[in-house]
Amino acid sequence: MIDSEVADGILDDLSTYEYASERHVCFLLIWRAPLRRGATHALDVDDYDPQEVSLDVRHHPETGTPIKNKRDGERFIDLSEETHPSHTIQPSYTSLWYDVYRSRIRMLQQNLFANALDPSQGTEHPDWRVELSNDYRTPKLKVTFREALANRLRRVYLALFGVLLAAWIFRITVTPRQDWLTTAAIAAAPGSVVVGVVATFSVTVLGIAIWPHKRQAKGESREGDPETWNED
Repeated sequence: MIDSEVADGILDDLSTYEYASERHVCFLLIWRAPLRRGATHALDVDDYDPQEVSLDVRHHPETGTPIKNKRDGERFIDLSEETHPSHTIQPSYTSLWYDVYRSRIRMLQQNLFANALDPSQGTEHPDWRVELSNDYRTPKLKVTFREALANRLRRVYLALFGVLLAAWIFRITVTPRQDWLTTAAIAAAPGSVVVGVVATFSVTVLGIAIWPHKRQAKGESREGDPETWNED
Protein backbone atom coordinates (compact mmCIF):
# COMPACT_ATOMS: atom_id res chain seq x y z
CA MET A 1 0.00 0.00 0.00
CA ILE A 2 1.33 3.41 -0.92
CA ASP A 3 -0.15 6.89 -0.78
CA SER A 4 -0.76 8.64 -4.09
CA GLU A 5 1.16 11.75 -3.00
CA VAL A 6 4.18 9.64 -2.10
CA ALA A 7 4.01 7.82 -5.44
CA ASP A 8 3.74 11.09 -7.36
CA GLY A 9 6.76 12.41 -5.47
CA ILE A 10 8.77 9.30 -6.34
CA LEU A 11 7.81 9.64 -10.00
CA ASP A 12 8.82 13.31 -10.01
CA ASP A 13 12.25 12.47 -8.59
CA LEU A 14 12.76 9.60 -11.01
CA SER A 15 11.71 11.68 -14.02
CA THR A 16 14.11 14.44 -12.93
CA TYR A 17 17.19 12.46 -11.91
CA GLU A 18 16.73 9.00 -13.48
CA TYR A 19 14.63 9.69 -16.56
CA ALA A 20 13.97 6.59 -18.72
CA SER A 21 16.05 4.43 -16.41
CA GLU A 22 14.97 0.91 -15.53
CA ARG A 23 13.78 2.07 -12.11
CA HIS A 24 11.82 4.95 -13.62
CA VAL A 25 10.09 2.80 -16.24
CA CYS A 26 9.34 -0.03 -13.82
CA PHE A 27 7.83 2.22 -11.18
CA LEU A 28 5.84 4.12 -13.80
CA LEU A 29 4.35 0.88 -15.13
CA ILE A 30 3.66 -0.45 -11.64
CA TRP A 31 1.84 2.69 -10.59
CA ARG A 32 0.07 3.74 -13.78
CA ALA A 33 -0.72 0.42 -15.49
CA PRO A 34 -0.81 -1.11 -12.85
CA LEU A 35 1.51 -4.07 -13.36
CA ARG A 36 3.07 -6.29 -10.75
CA ARG A 37 6.75 -5.76 -10.09
CA GLY A 38 7.69 -9.14 -11.52
CA ALA A 39 5.74 -8.50 -14.72
CA THR A 40 7.68 -5.32 -15.48
CA HIS A 41 10.92 -7.32 -15.55
CA ALA A 42 9.40 -9.70 -18.11
CA LEU A 43 8.93 -6.98 -20.74
CA ASP A 44 10.99 -6.81 -23.93
CA VAL A 45 11.27 -3.85 -26.28
CA ASP A 46 9.24 -5.76 -28.87
CA ASP A 47 6.35 -6.01 -26.41
CA TYR A 48 5.54 -2.34 -27.01
CA ASP A 49 3.18 -1.58 -29.90
CA PRO A 50 3.63 2.11 -30.88
CA GLN A 51 0.61 2.04 -33.19
CA GLU A 52 -1.79 0.73 -30.55
CA VAL A 53 0.17 2.42 -27.74
CA SER A 54 -0.04 -0.79 -25.74
CA LEU A 55 2.09 -3.40 -24.01
CA ASP A 56 1.83 -7.17 -24.37
CA VAL A 57 3.03 -8.97 -21.25
CA ARG A 58 4.38 -12.25 -22.62
CA HIS A 59 6.58 -15.11 -21.51
CA HIS A 60 10.10 -14.86 -23.03
CA PRO A 61 12.25 -17.63 -21.56
CA GLU A 62 14.47 -17.63 -24.64
CA THR A 63 15.54 -14.00 -24.11
CA GLY A 64 16.00 -14.17 -20.37
CA THR A 65 12.79 -12.29 -19.52
CA PRO A 66 10.36 -14.96 -18.33
CA ILE A 67 7.21 -13.97 -16.48
CA LYS A 68 8.17 -16.30 -13.63
CA ASN A 69 11.43 -14.48 -12.93
CA LYS A 70 11.55 -14.85 -9.12
CA ARG A 71 11.07 -11.10 -8.72
CA ASP A 72 8.72 -9.65 -6.13
CA GLY A 73 5.10 -9.72 -7.28
CA GLU A 74 3.70 -6.79 -5.31
CA ARG A 75 1.35 -4.29 -6.91
CA PHE A 76 1.30 -0.78 -5.44
CA ILE A 77 -2.25 0.37 -4.69
CA ASP A 78 -3.40 3.71 -3.32
CA LEU A 79 -5.57 3.14 -0.24
CA SER A 80 -5.66 6.57 1.31
CA GLU A 81 -8.33 7.73 3.75
CA GLU A 82 -10.37 9.11 0.85
CA THR A 83 -10.41 5.73 -0.93
CA HIS A 84 -13.31 3.39 -0.28
CA PRO A 85 -12.37 0.05 -1.90
CA SER A 86 -15.01 -2.62 -2.39
CA HIS A 87 -12.57 -5.38 -1.45
CA THR A 88 -10.01 -5.30 1.34
CA ILE A 89 -8.59 -7.92 3.64
CA GLN A 90 -10.82 -6.88 6.53
CA PRO A 91 -14.00 -8.97 6.29
CA SER A 92 -16.32 -6.61 8.17
CA TYR A 93 -15.10 -3.53 6.31
CA THR A 94 -15.61 -5.38 3.05
CA SER A 95 -19.19 -6.18 3.92
CA LEU A 96 -19.87 -2.64 5.09
CA TRP A 97 -18.96 -1.03 1.78
CA TYR A 98 -20.22 -3.91 -0.34
CA ASP A 99 -23.72 -3.18 0.96
CA VAL A 100 -23.47 0.37 -0.39
CA TYR A 101 -23.18 -0.92 -3.96
CA ARG A 102 -25.69 -3.71 -3.42
CA SER A 103 -28.23 -1.19 -2.10
CA ARG A 104 -27.81 0.96 -5.19
CA ILE A 105 -28.43 -2.03 -7.45
CA ARG A 106 -31.55 -2.95 -5.49
CA MET A 107 -32.78 0.64 -5.76
CA LEU A 108 -32.45 0.44 -9.56
CA GLN A 109 -34.05 -3.00 -9.70
CA GLN A 110 -37.07 -2.02 -7.61
CA ASN A 111 -37.77 1.35 -9.16
CA LEU A 112 -36.35 1.30 -12.71
CA PHE A 113 -36.21 -2.27 -13.99
CA ALA A 114 -39.34 -3.57 -12.24
CA ASN A 115 -41.36 -0.51 -13.23
CA ALA A 116 -40.21 -0.82 -16.85
CA LEU A 117 -41.41 -4.43 -16.94
CA ASP A 118 -44.72 -3.78 -15.14
CA PRO A 119 -45.65 -0.09 -14.73
CA SER A 120 -48.96 -0.98 -13.06
CA GLN A 121 -47.21 -1.73 -9.77
CA GLY A 122 -45.54 1.68 -9.54
CA THR A 123 -42.24 2.32 -7.78
CA GLU A 124 -41.13 1.34 -4.30
CA HIS A 125 -39.59 4.75 -3.59
CA PRO A 126 -41.23 7.84 -5.14
CA ASP A 127 -38.03 9.90 -4.77
CA TRP A 128 -35.63 7.12 -5.72
CA ARG A 129 -33.78 9.25 -8.27
CA VAL A 130 -33.02 11.91 -5.67
CA GLU A 131 -32.03 9.30 -3.08
CA LEU A 132 -29.75 7.50 -5.50
CA SER A 133 -28.19 10.74 -6.71
CA ASN A 134 -27.49 11.86 -3.15
CA ASP A 135 -25.94 8.50 -2.33
CA TYR A 136 -23.62 8.70 -5.33
CA ARG A 137 -22.51 12.16 -4.23
CA THR A 138 -22.20 11.26 -0.55
CA PRO A 139 -21.95 7.50 -0.03
CA LYS A 140 -23.26 6.32 3.32
CA LEU A 141 -23.20 2.92 4.97
CA LYS A 142 -26.49 1.04 4.88
CA VAL A 143 -25.57 -1.66 7.37
CA THR A 144 -24.08 -1.63 10.86
CA PHE A 145 -20.64 -2.96 11.67
CA ARG A 146 -22.18 -5.72 13.79
CA GLU A 147 -24.43 -6.98 11.00
CA ALA A 148 -21.62 -6.83 8.44
CA LEU A 149 -19.37 -8.82 10.76
CA ALA A 150 -22.11 -11.37 11.47
CA ASN A 151 -22.82 -11.81 7.75
CA ARG A 152 -19.18 -12.41 6.94
CA LEU A 153 -18.75 -14.83 9.82
CA ARG A 154 -21.78 -16.89 8.79
CA ARG A 155 -20.80 -17.04 5.12
CA VAL A 156 -17.07 -17.65 5.33
CA TYR A 157 -15.14 -17.35 8.53
CA LEU A 158 -17.30 -19.33 10.96
CA ALA A 159 -16.58 -22.55 9.06
CA LEU A 160 -12.87 -21.71 8.87
CA PHE A 161 -12.71 -20.97 12.59
CA GLY A 162 -14.54 -24.24 13.21
CA VAL A 163 -11.92 -26.19 11.25
CA LEU A 164 -9.11 -24.43 13.12
CA LEU A 165 -10.78 -25.11 16.46
CA ALA A 166 -11.23 -28.79 15.62
CA ALA A 167 -7.58 -29.05 14.56
CA TRP A 168 -6.45 -27.33 17.76
CA ILE A 169 -8.56 -29.64 19.95
CA PHE A 170 -7.15 -32.64 18.12
CA ARG A 171 -3.62 -31.33 18.64
CA ILE A 172 -3.93 -30.91 22.42
CA THR A 173 -5.77 -34.18 23.00
CA VAL A 174 -3.94 -36.57 20.67
CA THR A 175 -0.74 -36.73 22.77
CA PRO A 176 -1.06 -39.71 25.13
CA ARG A 177 1.92 -38.87 27.35
CA GLN A 178 0.71 -35.43 28.45
CA ASP A 179 -2.61 -34.13 29.70
CA TRP A 180 -4.37 -31.74 27.34
CA LEU A 181 -3.89 -28.67 29.57
CA THR A 182 -0.13 -29.15 29.52
CA THR A 183 -0.14 -29.59 25.75
CA ALA A 184 -2.24 -26.44 25.31
CA ALA A 185 0.36 -24.25 27.02
CA ILE A 186 2.16 -21.72 24.82
CA ALA A 187 5.54 -20.44 26.04
CA ALA A 188 4.97 -18.85 29.47
CA ALA A 189 1.18 -18.92 29.14
CA PRO A 190 -0.28 -21.89 31.04
CA GLY A 191 -2.68 -24.22 29.31
CA SER A 192 -5.65 -23.07 31.38
CA VAL A 193 -5.17 -19.49 30.18
CA VAL A 194 -4.80 -20.55 26.54
CA VAL A 195 -7.90 -22.73 26.74
CA GLY A 196 -9.83 -19.88 28.36
CA VAL A 197 -8.83 -17.42 25.64
CA VAL A 198 -9.71 -19.87 22.86
CA ALA A 199 -13.04 -20.73 24.47
CA THR A 200 -13.93 -17.06 25.02
CA PHE A 201 -13.03 -16.18 21.44
CA SER A 202 -15.01 -19.11 20.04
CA VAL A 203 -18.11 -18.33 22.08
CA THR A 204 -17.89 -14.63 21.16
CA VAL A 205 -17.56 -15.35 17.44
CA LEU A 206 -20.42 -17.85 17.55
CA GLY A 207 -22.60 -15.41 19.47
CA ILE A 208 -21.98 -12.59 16.99
CA ALA A 209 -22.79 -14.90 14.08
CA ILE A 210 -26.05 -16.43 15.36
CA TRP A 211 -27.44 -13.84 17.79
CA PRO A 212 -30.79 -12.62 16.43
CA HIS A 213 -30.91 -8.99 15.35
CA LYS A 214 -32.97 -6.72 13.17
CA ARG A 215 -31.72 -7.03 9.61
CA GLN A 216 -30.69 -3.75 7.96
CA ALA A 217 -28.97 -5.04 4.82
CA LYS A 218 -31.03 -4.15 1.77
CA GLY A 219 -32.16 -6.47 -0.99
CA GLU A 220 -30.58 -9.76 0.02
CA SER A 221 -32.45 -13.06 -0.29
CA ARG A 222 -31.92 -15.56 2.50
CA GLU A 223 -34.96 -17.80 2.32
CA GLY A 224 -37.03 -19.48 -0.37
CA ASP A 225 -36.70 -22.23 -2.91
CA PRO A 226 -33.67 -21.46 -5.12
CA GLU A 227 -35.27 -23.31 -8.04
CA THR A 228 -38.43 -21.17 -8.18
CA TRP A 229 -39.31 -17.49 -8.13
CA ASN A 230 -39.68 -16.09 -4.64
CA GLU A 231 -43.31 -14.96 -4.35
CA ASP A 232 -42.87 -13.18 -1.01
